[in-house]
Amino acid sequence: MEHSFWFVVTASFVCPNCSQNSTEKVVLNHPTTEFSELSQKIEDQVFCCQNCKEKVPEGTQVSIEMSRPWTRESLKSLSVDLPPEK
Repeated sequence: MEHSFWFVVTASFVCPNCSQNSTEKVVLNHPTTEFSELSQKIEDQVFCCQNCKEKVPEGTQVSIEMSRPWTRESLKSLSVDLPPEK
């Protein structure tokens, strides 16, 4: 189910597998802008190192930056990869 609010989340971390800095951007679709709910959904994400392609183990310190809420149409103007519309 697609919700009204879209967020661009940037996760940065030092990969414990290859010891290199990695940054991953994910697009999050959520029904509210309530930070505590968004925070939990972000914590549930599985991030992968962009260098060695390994999954980042649970407990790895990840720095999160989150955009303001967007609509699907406004994100298209940023050339962000979005899932297909349902």
